[in-house]
Amino acid sequence: MKTPYFVLLGCLLAACGQEDDSQLALDELAPQRATAATAAEADPSSLGGDSVAGLRDVCARTGHLDFRVKGRGLSRLEGRRVVVAAYENATLGGGLSAQRVVLRSGVIRSGAFSLSCDRSLRENYAYPSWAAYVDADGNGVCNNGDLAYQMQLYGWNRSVDHEIAAAEWLRLAPASHRGPLGSRASDFCSGYFGK
Repeated sequence: MKTPYFVLLGCLLAACGQEDDSQLALDELAPQRATAATAAEADPSSLGGDSVAGLRDVCARTGHLDFRVKGRGLSRLEGRRVVVAAYENATLGGGLSAQRVVLRSGVIRSGAFSLSCDRSLRENYAYPSWAAYVDADGNGVCNNGDLAYQMQLYGWNRSVDHEIAAAEWLRLAPASHRGPLGSRASDFCSGYFGK
C-alpha cells in the first residue's frame, strides 16, 4: 500500500496567519479585467504557452510520476494567464538544492484551466513543492496583487493531480507566500517563477 504524500505544514499556507482581506474576491477583479489593457490582450502570442515572462516552459520528463493541476470557477478571470511550477530538492552537503522540474502556462478559458507534465516528478522526500499563480492584473509577470496557490510538502511518492477551486486562491502579498525550500529565494514570485 502506497503512503500518500504528506503536507509539511498541514495547510496550504492559506490558513497559516492569513488575514481575511487576502481571500480571493472574484467580484473585486471584474472591474480590473474590464479596464486592463495588457500586452497579452493586444498580442496573445506575446505570452505564448512556451514562455512565462521570458522563461521557457519546463517539463523534465526524467521521472516516473505525473504532474497535473486544474482550476475551475474562474470565469471572472477569463483570458488571464495561469502559471504552475514544481520543484524537487536534493540533499547536498547538509543543505537543500532546488531544481525546477515543471514550469507550464496557459490561459483561463470557460472559467477553467488544465496544465500537465507527464513523467516529470520522481519520488522525493526532501520537501518538494509546487505553486501556481494567476496574472490577475494582466501585466505578464508574477507580482503582488496576483492570485496565488502554494503546496509545500514533506514528500511525494505518487503523481500530483490536484484541482484548485476558486475559493482556494489568495491575493499575493509580500508576507503571504514564500519561495520553495532550497531555492535560496525568500519570496514566492522569484522563488517559483524567477529566472
